[in-house]
Amino acid sequence: PPSAPEGAVSLITKLGDTIFRIVGFADSIPPSAGQTMRRVVASVAKDVCRAAISLAASFQSDEIKAHASHLPQGYLVSTGQLWEVSKQLQTNIPADNQEAVQMEWRSKTSQLEDALTEAEEFIQGQQDDDGDAEKGDDGWDDILGADTSVRLEPNELVACQKAVQVVKLTKMLLKKISVRCIQSSNPKDAVIALWLDDLLVAATKVVDDVDEVAAGIYEPESLGTVVAAFISQSIIPLRDIAQKFADEDVKKWLEICISQYETLQSKISAELDSL
Repeated sequence: PPSAPEGAVSLITKLGDTIFRIVGFADSIPPSAGQTMRRVVASVAKDVCRAAISLAASFQSDEIKAHASHLPQGYLVSTGQLWEVSKQLQTNIPADNQEAVQMEWRSKTSQLEDALTEAEEFIQGQQDDDGDAEKGDDGWDDILGADTSVRLEPNELVACQKAVQVVKLTKMLLKKISVRCIQSSNPKDAVIALWLDDLLVAATKVVDDVDEVAAGIYEPESLGTVVAAFISQSIIPLRDIAQKFADEDVKKWLEICISQYETLQSKISAELDSL
């Protein structure tokens, strides 16, 4: 950083030229390269622009104008922020749409794993309770005048365990598609690039909707309906897209996977119907 504000003039000018080139690079990526890559690059480029604007604005502050002989702490903070996003520009830019989709896919998988962990902990808590309604009583029920804990009936617990298996199966499905469809695809093929975008859109819906399945274990009365909707509206569309360029072995595995989903849904409904 310059030792005085006036020394920053040339640096700000050069920074402006660099920002112009970065924005030009982001805008020059053709749609055929894939929307996911375009979005990731544009997002990082915007972060760089915001940090650069913040840095430039720091030289217009009243403190700078009143004390031109020194730089305030805000200038150093803005410089650090710009440095961080510049490093992201160097290290987090995908080489192609395949890599961009993989980056987003890992994020979606991590989100799903969080939902799975929470659901498993809830089921474990139900099993540890072993039907003892008094266990873990912290006195809040007496204060609030209601039972604040969730205690499942035996059939509900079995249904919820099957629902957790649905979430686990979804995790396995996303991993399979990542390895056998995304990683094995040809990133230079424009048609494949667009297919990868479609896969990510479908997977995003799957991850969003599987949260509803995981949340359903807390009020399992309609869990069978929730899982059925999840299969028909999220899983099957993802399967259909994945099959477009998958090899025969993967297609067979996907069909088996759908059968497992349907079996779990049937068992969930059967347990709840028996209440």
